Amino acid sequence: MTRTNLRILVSSAGRRAGLIECFRSAADDLGLDLEVYACDMKPQLSAACQLADRAFEVPHCATPGFADAVCDIVRAHGVDLVVPTIDPELRPLAERAGSFESLGARVHVSSPAVVDIVRDKLETARVLGAAGLPVPRTAEIAEVRDDPDRWVWPLFMKPRGGSASRSLSIVPHPSEIPERVDEPMVLQELLSGPEYTVNLFIDQQGTLRSIVPHLRIQVRAGEVEKGRTERNTVLADLARGIAGALPAARGALCFQVM
Repeated sequence: MTRTNLRILVSSAGRRAGLIECFRSAADDLGLDLEVYACDMKPQLSAACQLADRAFEVPHCATPGFADAVCDIVRAHGVDLVVPTIDPELRPLAERAGSFESLGARVHVSSPAVVDIVRDKLETARVLGAAGLPVPRTAEIAEVRDDPDRWVWPLFMKPRGGSASRSLSIVPHPSEIPERVDEPMVLQELLSGPEYTVNLFIDQQGTLRSIVPHLRIQVRAGEVEKGRTERNTVLADLARGIAGALPAARGALCFQVM
């Protein structure tokens, strides 16, 4: 049997050792000869980089040189696929998708327009709500402060562009809305109950290929450490709705729901 060679680069690899092993296992099942590269700010301290066939140091993903550094690795080592793993690197990599394509590689990310929507919690609520999907009522602090009686308290406060469960808090009463914040924040109706992450995969033609919901049992810095995969038709329908509301979405996506 003829085997196909494939080189992938896992970006911001960090402690995602399990992801590298999953790629290797899948490649073996598919009959692919896989080389896994990884990059990180400190590859010598990254568990995933230690497991990769080769590891590379790159700047922080928020710095201008990040995408150039990833492109350099792709060019020098014939990488076929770049796999982002954290939210902040999506925009710089999406902006350079054409550069990767010219090198014969695909970066596993949606268009910049889709990234801009999903990285903005207020815009995400607006777009998904306009598509008829159930979303928590969401507004900027100023809007809530101007008319607090239109809201059911307490509310949930989070950064408009945050990730990794950073700077989350509950605001019990209008008098406790902060006067000053360090970054744009939104307030949302407070939801309770079991929380799920729903993972979906959309291929390059825009076809939704898989939906995998799992119950979030234990979470650290916004990432699930312990979970349980469950079949749930309601969550599957939500995933289809989100894919329809974001027609330019590609690759792996996820959302949380209560």
